[in-house]
Amino acid sequence: MDPENPTSQDPPKDQEFHSYRRALVIGYVGALGLAAAWVVLSIVVELFFGHGRRVRAPEPTPADLLACNHDVRGLFEDPGKTAAELQAAAVVGDARDLDARWEEFSRHLWQERWEQVLRRCKFDELAETGLGPAYDRMARVHRELPAMMLEYREMMRRFTREQARELDAMRHALDKSRKLLEERAGTPPRAKD
Repeated sequence: MDPENPTSQDPPKDQEFHSYRRALVIGYVGALGLAAAWVVLSIVVELFFGHGRRVRAPEPTPADLLACNHDVRGLFEDPGKTAAELQAAAVVGDARDLDARWEEFSRHLWQERWEQVLRRCKFDELAETGLGPAYDRMARVHRELPAMMLEYREMMRRFTREQARELDAMRHALDKSRKLLEERAGTPPRAKD
């Protein structure tokens, strides 16, 4: 409306863009509706029809499964054997770089083998897919092994920090004791074992 002429026929400002706003709202709501329908349709298709589209890894043969079991058993047993060997070495006097030797084994040798077995045996792809409890148990053990390795690592750190020094001191005390006893007995000193 013209303020000087109250009888002018100009449309009010609110109604001037009313049809544009309505078209914009309809377009916006329509786009949101289409997007929501697409999401729902994708979920329905994936839930009910998606299983056939996935490419499943070929099922391993019985020989493959036995080889995987052998490899997982090795991954399970080797940390205990290696820890015992390092601890035994410390008892006889070879306590040098126990931490570094353990880390070399665990981070490089063992971890690389763990990843190779994961790929070769396809535990990520085939576990809990119907190959049976034998495969699923093996996959579960493989999945739990890294947590076990963390416990071994902590055990070796404690051993290196606490027991290795005590063992060294005890071994030196025994060496000195033997030397004194041999001198007292009049026997020539023995060569170190």
